[in-house]
Amino acid sequence: MLQKLHQIKNITKDMNILYVEDDDSLRSVTIPIFNQMFKNLIVAANGVEGLETYKEHINNNQIGLIISDIEMPQMNGIEMIKKIRILNASIPVVFLTGCSNNEY
Repeated sequence: MLQKLHQIKNITKDMNILYVEDDDSLRSVTIPIFNQMFKNLIVAANGVEGLETYKEHINNNQIGLIISDIEMPQMNGIEMIKKIRILNASIPVVFLTGCSNNEY
């Protein structure tokens, strides 16, 4: 498993990511991990902030991956990604969520 983590780190070490998570305690645990894996970590605390943050960085094409929660206040992760996909249909997205809703 450690070897696979090193392989992932080699692939992602030059990537800039947008991490969108509303849970403060989860962010505090994951940010140090993501900082070791990615070149630059841009953090937002909800979907509205995530969308605005993405828009701020789109001209420089700085974000290569979005990691997001689904259930968040103000705008959920799925709605945020739908709006981002209008701006960039090919941006890779990973959802990390504790949500057990089968709809997602």
